[in-house]
Amino acid sequence: MKRLQFIKKALRNRSSPSSSLPLSKKQQQAFTNIIQSYGKIKCNNYAVHKLTMPSLSPTMNEGEIVNWLKKEGDSIQAGDPICEIRTDKSVLEFEATDEGILGKIILGNGSKGVKIGSLIAYLVDKKEEINQIPTTTSATEEQQQQEPKVTTTTQSQPSTSTSGTTTTSTSGHHQIPSHSAPFSPAVLHILNENTWIDPNKVKATGRGGRITKTDLVEYMEKNSATSTSQQQTTATTTSTTQQQQPVVEAVKQQQQTIPKQEVKTTATTPIASTTSIFTDIETTQIRKIIASRLKESKQTIPHSYYSMDVRIDKLLNIKNKLQEQRGVKVSVNDIIIYCSAKALERVPECNVIFNNNGDSQQMSNIDISVAVATPTGLITPIVKNTNTKSIEQISQEVKELGKKAKENKLKPEEFQGGTFCISNLGMFGIGQFSAVVNPPHGIILAIGTSEKRPVLPTIENIDDLEITSDKVEDNVEFGTFMSVTASCDARAIDGQLAGKFMKALREELEFSWV
Repeated sequence: MKRLQFIKKALRNRSSPSSSLPLSKKQQQAFTNIIQSYGKIKCNNYAVHKLTMPSLSPTMNEGEIVNWLKKEGDSIQAGDPICEIRTDKSVLEFEATDEGILGKIILGNGSKGVKIGSLIAYLVDKKEEINQIPTTTSATEEQQQQEPKVTTTTQSQPSTSTSGTTTTSTSGHHQIPSHSAPFSPAVLHILNENTWIDPNKVKATGRGGRITKTDLVEYMEKNSATSTSQQQTTATTTSTTQQQQPVVEAVKQQQQTIPKQEVKTTATTPIASTTSIFTDIETTQIRKIIASRLKESKQTIPHSYYSMDVRIDKLLNIKNKLQEQRGVKVSVNDIIIYCSAKALERVPECNVIFNNNGDSQQMSNIDISVAVATPTGLITPIVKNTNTKSIEQISQEVKELGKKAKENKLKPEEFQGGTFCISNLGMFGIGQFSAVVNPPHGIILAIGTSEKRPVLPTIENIDDLEITSDKVEDNVEFGTFMSVTASCDARAIDGQLAGKFMKALREELEFSWV
């Protein structure tokens, strides 16, 4: 590495190696030849370096450039943040791995869907070398190089003359317009239903010269009158080319017998479009990852579910006392996280992950992931070493992580990993639900809402139950109950082990020792 730095520095200064270089005589002679030949190159582009979209997380396929922190012409040192990039789960800073000068920015702020490895900027060693940066490269051309080329072939049908007009059918396919941008599924759906539309006449407003669904809808509204006659002509032509010549002659005779006034009336009467109006909702990268992981989980993990109702009156009393006596405002979810960590301490066999090798690993640290909803999707920041923290500490950390998650400022180590997961929908009034296991976790806990219920005396043996009256007493005791459902990876946690954990969790949530 040290030799490489010396060589790189010499290349930048266009100098020969000095005696201080840690090279042998043979290596110094070879290096001298490199320097001499380097100076003879006419197109000296060795000083111009491409800066490409990096991979900042294991699940990242593309990113968005949120903000450039450096301007063109600024000097950059190794480790300096160059720009902010939105990955599939958060916004991270892209740090320089080498020194230089930011010569030219190719993709500016707000550039979305940038594939990993795509060119985003150029670095140079000296400001005098900025004029050596290629001037023909643009963001559009760079993205087109990353996208697969789509070729659409058209099968032309024999042309048929109708009322002095020649029309050619293309079997419902459309030629790619001059900008050569591929069609999206929504655009293809509209074009196939409205074959009279010529894509070359549609004004494209999409990125990279793409035709969007909105472009087609506006074009159809402006040309609704002419679309009717063209649709009728195309339909008649297509049907005649598929039949034999006698049938074609019969169609001609029928068309000649139609009164001109009737034809004019029919042509000026617009037909309602069969295409439904809809709005495209862009899928964020984090939602794509969520969909991929949920699909993987449901297809590859055998789920088993275990539900119970827990009385949380003591839990609510502790919550209120913390606020009244210590001035600490905590949530029910904070206390659930605390109790879950204590239950995992009592049943460490459930603090497991199932790895890609098909083996379960019992983890020494109890790191609980908490599902947090953000505008871009769901993310699970981690409260690390949860069992070593108090309820107040857990509450403070959850608030900080939740704030960073909603601002897309979580670091990878703050949301990647964990050994246990909790998802709480009780605040939305959801009585009970079953969550999908978040691989590689062995358990995910689903928390439902709480409700008041009458409390009946516990009966160990149902045979001892005696019903003396059906009258309801006036002093019936009521309690607050909450539903808890554990979704387990059956490969790592069987029914007996899950039952043992749920029993310990009930005792912790009910604070049975208090």
